[in-house]
Amino acid sequence: MKRLLQISLDVLLTSALPIVMWIVLGIVVRSEIANVFSLIYPLQYVWLILLNLFAVGPNITARKLKDRNVVMTNLIMGIAVGGVLTILLCVNVDAYITMMNLDPVAYHDFCFYGMVWLYISFIAWMISQKLYYVGKNNSSNIMNLFLNGVNFLMIVGFNLMMSEWNAITLTLTFDAVIVIVFLLKNFEKRKFSLRFLQNVKNTSFNILDYLGLLLAYGFGFMNSFSYGEIFVVAITFDTLTTDAQWDMLQQSISATAEIDISKGKFVYRKSLTNAYKLLMILIGSVFVMEALLYSYYRPELWVFLVILAIGVVTMILEPLIIYKQSYLQIENNKIEHNVTRFGIKSIRVLLSLLPMPFCTYVGQLFDSVSWLTYVSIKCRKFKVFHLKRFSGRSRGR
Repeated sequence: MKRLLQISLDVLLTSALPIVMWIVLGIVVRSEIANVFSLIYPLQYVWLILLNLFAVGPNITARKLKDRNVVMTNLIMGIAVGGVLTILLCVNVDAYITMMNLDPVAYHDFCFYGMVWLYISFIAWMISQKLYYVGKNNSSNIMNLFLNGVNFLMIVGFNLMMSEWNAITLTLTFDAVIVIVFLLKNFEKRKFSLRFLQNVKNTSFNILDYLGLLLAYGFGFMNSFSYGEIFVVAITFDTLTTDAQWDMLQQSISATAEIDISKGKFVYRKSLTNAYKLLMILIGSVFVMEALLYSYYRPELWVFLVILAIGVVTMILEPLIIYKQSYLQIENNKIEHNVTRFGIKSIRVLLSLLPMPFCTYVGQLFDSVSWLTYVSIKCRKFKVFHLKRFSGRSRGR
């Protein structure tokens, strides 16, 4: 539980502080700035795909093949690929805003800021993954607290003193310097060892997940935003009050599961108990945040309640899904699992195109129920998941 909370703290720092930042910027600068969070929301899944390719996968590969060269090679490759992607996104920032059915004039500067900040955060996430696998969770906590805390204070403080663009430029410059310092501190001179196919194999479920989410949220939010402001406001309110909790739940459970399974130390009963303790805390925090912010955002109540209900149900199912898919990924990776995952994600993307404002959330519910059903059936043959009869290690079958 301690390690789960330590990793959750990291995710809290990288998710909750940016959310608070967008809320405060909406108050300090102008109210519509808070909508930038939901505007760039689909882009986070691009970075999560790259994180799995160049950080999560390589750390699992390094552990299984006993080749630490893989970690640094892929970290450097991730920085290079991410840098090229960021340039492409920033050059086309107005086209992206227009595609999402919003006004480029109103959102240009802060959408640009959000795109670059996601890249800087991505580098910090890769460093954190490296630290997790060598047991340096506290060092990761310190790095993320400092980076996210300084970014928050600067972007808000500078916007109180100068123009938006100058505040954004200065903040991003300081952010870049900070992440470079931490990168150099954790740099290790190693031989080149990419192991790309092995990295993909070790994280293929996650990659398919995030690819599907990128398309589902991209098309879904584009679709929902076209139904008018009440849906833009309700979706923004939901993402602001639940996204940090989703990140903490998914990333902390995934990280601990992947570490334990790759080391052969996974105990399902204990892990599931800890996950649901964390989940109760996170759901409670969702309700607290929504109660505090409801009077400010005033989303249409019936719209918000539909979105919230689906979100809570799928959040409750998530720990069951994560542990079983992580086990299948590492210990029983078969082509049929990946084909099924691809099929379910494809249907979810198609559901996001339905001519209805709740299309994204209908797809979300379908995805969770379908994938949980599949992984539960496939995991029945493994003794590690027999709660009543077995509480052994991950490699017991």
